[in-house]
Parts: sequence; structure tokens; C-alpha cells
Amino acid sequence: MLVPFAGTGILTPAQVYPAVVGSNLGTTFTVVFAAFAGVGQDAKIGLQAAFVHLIYNLFAIVVIYVIPLLRPVPLFCAGNLARIASERRWVLAVYLGTVCVALPALVIVLVGVF
Repeated sequence: MLVPFAGTGILTPAQVYPAVVGSNLGTTFTVVFAAFAGVGQDAKIGLQAAFVHLIYNLFAIVVIYVIPLLRPVPLFCAGNLARIASERRWVLAVYLGTVCVALPALVIVLVGVF
């Protein structure tokens, strides 16, 4: 809900960042709770994936907040990506295609191989 306010300039990205990080962490807890409801042969895989996601997010938050040098990095990267994407729209399409499609597909293929 706060991201549009940051996009319009009502709030700064620095003001919105803690809420976005908290909501991201909250959704991973929700996924873990939902994974406990799974039954059947694939329930264990779903629960394992949910815990990996939760641990990954917790680890990232701890690392970024514990090491002061890393605290401004996410906001710096987001600001630069926004600036570049506003100048060249195709960069956003490439970024989303890479991060949301190509990298997950690569991980799925590599996990299936090993």
C-alpha cells in the first residue's frame, strides 16, 4: 500500500523501506503456516521450500541491518534502477524477465539436475 505513495513522492523510499521489508518477512511466515496445512507426497517439499524462503529473508535482513555499510545498498540500487528504467523502459523488462523468470527457471533446472 505504501509503494504508490513512494512512487508519487508523498513518502520517500527510505520511509517505505522498513514497512516493505517487514511485509515481505510477514508473507514468508504466512507461507510457512500455509505449508503446514499441506498433505500428501509433496507436502514435505512445500514445507521445505517455505522454510528456505523464510531463512533466506531472515538472513538477508540480519546481514543488511547488522552491517552498517550495507544498510544504504538496497535503497541505492532501487534508486538507480528506477532512474535507469525511467530513461530506458526496456531495461525494466529485461530486469523483470531476468529476476522473475530466467533466474528461477535456472534454479529449477539446476536443482532438478543435481
